[in-house]
Parts: sequence; structure tokens; C-alpha cells
Amino acid sequence: MHSLLSSEQFSRLSGTGFRTLDAGQTLFVEGDHAQSVYGIFDGCIKLYKMLPDRRRQIIEFLFAPDLIGFPVRVGCYAFTAEAATRTKVSCVSTGRVEQLVHESPALAKRLLEFVSDELAFAQRHLLLLGRKTALERLASFLFMLLQRQAAKGDCISLSMSQTDIADYLGLCPETVCRALAELRRKGAIRFQHSDQITISNRMRLVALAGLEDERGVMVQSRNLRYGS
Repeated sequence: MHSLLSSEQFSRLSGTGFRTLDAGQTLFVEGDHAQSVYGIFDGCIKLYKMLPDRRRQIIEFLFAPDLIGFPVRVGCYAFTAEAATRTKVSCVSTGRVEQLVHESPALAKRLLEFVSDELAFAQRHLLLLGRKTALERLASFLFMLLQRQAAKGDCISLSMSQTDIADYLGLCPETVCRALAELRRKGAIRFQHSDQITISNRMRLVALAGLEDERGVMVQSRNLRYGS
């Protein structure tokens, strides 16, 4: 995705140091007044909404160098943000970021790209939830993580629980467990530790995710949530 500000720019703007969140600690709650924009420097944040029947739908997992809480449409946060693992963040006032966008045409252009990416991601996530099988959903999710953690090669760190993954993919935890076992049986992945997976056959994972076009060519990473 397009980062609105680099980690270095955000750190200079903040000037307040870092805040460390333990896993399960809330950064802000849906409906809170949106006073700050947060930058992730390490760890993972999950954004979610609670449904009227108290079920939870995770909207997105965010990693460094993602920003949280911007742009703000109605002055309040639209989701709850909670640390999925031990996470380090820094913050800048919403007003300061808005001022920078108004003053910098280049930053305004990057904001448009940022918002366009968010809209495209929302559309693809609707497709994933509405039309893909459980196996395709999980394979797509793992491929997304593989792109986000490209520096680790074919190794993926699962910083979220299977319950979190289930709430993101619209499945139950038992289905996620079975789908992981099926991906391993099909030779797409292998387990290193409980929180670490190695992609043993990338193209098989792509095929199982339904990320090939009608010619069998892999969908370009640009068309995925975290493509370059």
C-alpha cells in the first residue's frame, strides 16, 4: 500500500517518543473522538467492529509502517484498534497531519493514492468473504502476509491467533485449523512453530488462493492489498 508518511517523517512529526501496547491492549475504541493519527513501528494492530449480536468482524490487520486513524470522515474513529501482539506506535495530532496535507500537493496526491488503495482493498475483501471458499480465503490471507513480510523470504510470522484469523475471514476457528491442515497436505505450506509458517510452494499457494487469471498467470501483486 502507499504509506502516507514514511516512518522517519512520522517519527520527526511526533516528537513524543513511542508507546508500547501489549497483546490485547486497546489503542482506541470505535466512536472515540479522533484526536490522533498513529504510526506502527513494530508489531501488529487489528481493526474491528462489534456487531449488534456481539460477534466481531476484523476489518484489517496493520503492520509497520501503516498509519491508523486517518483520514477521519466524521471526527470519530470508525473501528476499534487493538494490539494483536506486542506493538510499538507513535502518534501525531490529526490536525497536524491535515495541515500537512493542505500545505503539500505531493502529500495530498499520496493521500488520494492511500484512499484509493483502501477502497480497492475493501472491494477485494468483500469478494473474499462473499465468493471464495474457506481454503481460498486462508490461502489468500497467507499470500497477503507473505507480501507484507517479504524481507523474511518464504517464512511467515503469524502474529495473530486463529480466532483473529477466523474473525477476519468470516470463518470459525475450527475451519481455519482444518484449512491450514489442508494447505499443508497439498504441499503449499509447512509449519515451523505454532506461530511460524514456511511457504513451501508459492505457486501452489497462489493457485489455491484463486489468484490466477484464466490463462493460469498469477495476479500481479499491485492488485493485492499490500503490493508494491
